Amino acid sequence: MFNVTGKDAEVVDGQTRFSQKVRNLVSNRTKGNNIVHLGLADYIPHPEKQNQGSLAMNVAGLSLLENIGFKVTDRKRDEIRAAEAGREPAPPPQKRPRKPKA
Repeated sequence: MFNVTGKDAEVVDGQTRFSQKVRNLVSNRTKGNNIVHLGLADYIPHPEKQNQGSLAMNVAGLSLLENIGFKVTDRKRDEIRAAEAGREPAPPPQKRPRKPKA
């Protein structure tokens, strides 16, 4: 999920500007300049509701973001690659308990 701030957090007609942008991306996913049509994100249909779904970043989109200077964590990169391969990402590493000071 995103922590939306600034203009994108403004509510217009009961929805944030950001949610309207996402709905526009989903509804225009077959148009030529859309991130789904360009292969930079995947559309995942809702299992029960027709004409509803979500977007997920894929490896091509991740590579584009990295190439233009966005910082992507290793964990997020692993999650995207795992999702594209159809497998669960590895669990985060467990923190070792600290030894008490002597």
